[in-house]
Amino acid sequence: MGMLALAVCAISATACHSEAGPRRKLEQDGYTGIVLTKTGSSFSFTAKNAAGQRCMGDVSVSGSSSNVIVSCSDVCTPEEPAACTSMGLAALAKDPTKSTQYFVTGCDAKLAASCTNAGAAYGKGTGVARDDVKSFVYDKKACDGGEAQGCENLSIDYEEGEGTEKDPVGAYRAADTACTNNLLAGCSTAGRFLIEGKGVAADAKKGLTLIERACTGKEVVACANLGMYLVEGSHGLTPDAARGQTVLEDACAKDEATACANLGLYYLKKKLTDPTGTRLVADVTKGCDDGNGGACNTLGYVMENGLGGLKADLARALGQYQKGCDLGHGLACRNVGMSYEHGRGAKKDLVKASTAYDAACKLGDDESCKKRKGLQ
Repeated sequence: MGMLALAVCAISATACHSEAGPRRKLEQDGYTGIVLTKTGSSFSFTAKNAAGQRCMGDVSVSGSSSNVIVSCSDVCTPEEPAACTSMGLAALAKDPTKSTQYFVTGCDAKLAASCTNAGAAYGKGTGVARDDVKSFVYDKKACDGGEAQGCENLSIDYEEGEGTEKDPVGAYRAADTACTNNLLAGCSTAGRFLIEGKGVAADAKKGLTLIERACTGKEVVACANLGMYLVEGSHGLTPDAARGQTVLEDACAKDEATACANLGLYYLKKKLTDPTGTRLVADVTKGCDDGNGGACNTLGYVMENGLGGLKADLARALGQYQKGCDLGHGLACRNVGMSYEHGRGAKKDLVKASTAYDAACKLGDDESCKKRKGLQ
């Protein structure tokens, strides 16, 4: 009985001793959580590497030589969330549903970067049904966790009332936090709020400084706003149309659709000079093609009235108004309604006119609300 017990202990001791070399080799290579399993003359193992990946492979040590064959992969679980953000980004193009799942898992584990991406996914409906409320929740978690982009996204939520009540004060604070964390888009937004006294006491000088800083840093949205303020000279700012035009033209050339739209509008209103007589059509067309509904509306007006060297074409004008309406521009929807109501560019159609006025009304165009009631 005693000999049997001694034999069992001896086998165990030998096994423990044979593990020592492989384990020491893996530890030296930075692996943790090592589990070794004897396989013939070597060992198979599972472990985690220094990058937090889950690994498996084989290891053998003979004298002074060693051999490790390993395969590692990222893992995203509530217990091991470190790679959730990178895995979500990697899966975004091929499997957006899985991508969003990774972001949510990471956010639940308090990874602020994952929260930012989860908010964006729900805001755009990427791999999930669009849900502005969930988007807001994740944006707020991201901002609370110190993510600058999350704060800028949260500012938009508060300003537009997306997933939450409109809150200009909260919008400014979130944008200011983003700017403090060196996100130039946040500086652009915070600057705009300061100039307009929106959610914060007006301070046009400080606001303009922030917007100029963002524009200098190649934030083209800031340049579009800067050009507008310089041309308008509003909110107590000193007008400088020449500089404003230069800033807007540069931003438009960099595909900032709002800058292109504003250029065209200023040409129409004679606040700026169209240097060649052809910029009006070129700029508003570019702005419309780049997705600015206001530019499409302006282009429709230009076509309807035969401006900028174009011949009047009511049918083409209606097409541009409709494009602007589809992009969410209320005045463009109103112009669609007026076109159908009065038979300009298409047959008179009061049903289509009513539908367009209704769309414009929902987009905040009060005049269209009145026109919609007038058709009933």
